[in-house]
Amino acid sequence: MSLQVIASPDGSILWVSGDLPGSIHDTAAARIWNILAAT
Repeated sequence: MSLQVIASPDGSILWVSGDLPGSIHDTAAARIWNILAAT
């Protein structure tokens, strides 16, 4: 299982993705969850 987490500079968790298969690379997961559009 693979989860993506976005945290603030102080370490506070801002967002956690749903689970994806562990074989998904981080870049692919960022595209699936549209993380880059949120920044």
